[in-house]
Amino acid sequence: MTLNAFQLEMTKALQTTEILKTRLSFLHQENRLISYHVPPGEKSEGGENEGERIRSGIAITLSRNLFEITHKAGYQKPKPRQFLQPPSVYKKKPTHEIEEEKLKS
Repeated sequence: MTLNAFQLEMTKALQTTEILKTRLSFLHQENRLISYHVPPGEKSEGGENEGERIRSGIAITLSRNLFEITHKAGYQKPKPRQFLQPPSVYKKKPTHEIEEEKLKS
């Protein structure tokens, strides 16, 4: 799975990645910086035409299998088991079971 994000969405992509890595085991991660060239003539947020601009972003690739790593600096190995969050084991009891427990006590 690859997440691509530009500008303000980069923090959301990084937070999403960290949540996924704490919930799912054995995820290899590679981070790469990417850029997008905005051609001249497109209107900016202010509504005015500007020259060519470059938007910076990040591409985050997650995989359960070890994949071909293009840049060693952006690679993160999977988190150890002790840092994984266990699945939720708390299940809500049906109301009739709760009422039976109240009657017994």
